[in-house]
Amino acid sequence: KAVNPYNSGHSISGDVLNVVMPSSYDLGTELSSTNAAMYGENVNGNIRFNHLAGVMRFKFNNVPAGVNKFVLTLDKKINGTFAADLTEDYPVIEAEESSSDEEKTITLNFDALTEVSNISLYVPLPLGTYNSLSLSLLAGDEEVWTKTGTATNTINRKSLLLMPTVNL
Repeated sequence: KAVNPYNSGHSISGDVLNVVMPSSYDLGTELSSTNAAMYGENVNGNIRFNHLAGVMRFKFNNVPAGVNKFVLTLDKKINGTFAADLTEDYPVIEAEESSSDEEKTITLNFDALTEVSNISLYVPLPLGTYNSLSLSLLAGDEEVWTKTGTATNTINRKSLLLMPTVNL
């Protein structure tokens, strides 16, 4: 059995897989990485990986040089430990209610842009329906752009939800 991407906090107890969804990802120059959560098991001598969750893609045009961080906050728990039932044909992890703002936020860190750029950023998320979001682009600790609002977005297993392109 295997979980991708690797995290030392993943564990199996009986028929339950505990998956750690990080609060931040360090992408370096690999902005196209989805870090999609997957579970693999040996099926007749072959490792079969299945998606445990989904991914949101955010596309930004004309992002200023110096930007090196994207912060996403939703209205449910999106980082921390989640449980997947391994007795299911396709185990999944699902968003949970949380009173902790820290559990509702994921940060993507990347190498600072050296010129005005068009970028796409991918955020792995537990399955569920989210009703509000806050997005921010930062250069160091300085907020360059932010957007907060209410909108219903549903993440399904093995899906890529393409968010509208933002022109800065």
